[in-house]
Amino acid sequence: MVNYSYKICVPANTPETSPHREYIELRNDTILGILLVIPSGHVGATGIRIKYGPKQLMPTEPCTWISGDNAAIPSTGPIRLPEKPIKLIAEAYNNSSSYDHCFYIYIDAIDWEDYPWGGRLDKLIMLMNKLVEISREAYSRMGVYEEKPPAKAEEKKERVIKPETIIERLKSILKRG
Repeated sequence: MVNYSYKICVPANTPETSPHREYIELRNDTILGILLVIPSGHVGATGIRIKYGPKQLMPTEPCTWISGDNAAIPSTGPIRLPEKPIKLIAEAYNNSSSYDHCFYIYIDAIDWEDYPWGGRLDKLIMLMNKLVEISREAYSRMGVYEEKPPAKAEEKKERVIKPETIIERLKSILKRG
């Protein structure tokens, strides 16, 4: 597991409509957790959000901001993202006319293969898919299922469902035949 820490400083008079942006790059593909620290002195005059492309990760409600004073706000994980390295965007505003303000972001990340059960679940799902295909072929040879002509490569790709989460994958496998 790798621990990342970032300091995001926002100049005074930075409006919500044109937020300050800083890019965060993580070498791993799974975020275990994010801790956002808003030091005292912000008094609700600032706001921050963390995004992955157009998807807002923190806060999870789109087009909203985290604001506060002397607060530590955690997020829950894991969040597995489809690329490595991960490129996040921290957007922040500062309505204070007198002072620049800083936020502190702490991120714990890991590679999916190293995450407990992460890579193992992928292998388990792959093996379950093979077992389903073997069972289908065996039942077809016994006459339980009608034998279908071999599918073209494109049709076969459409038949394979690629859900976004492991739970969705398992559900789709268990629903078959």
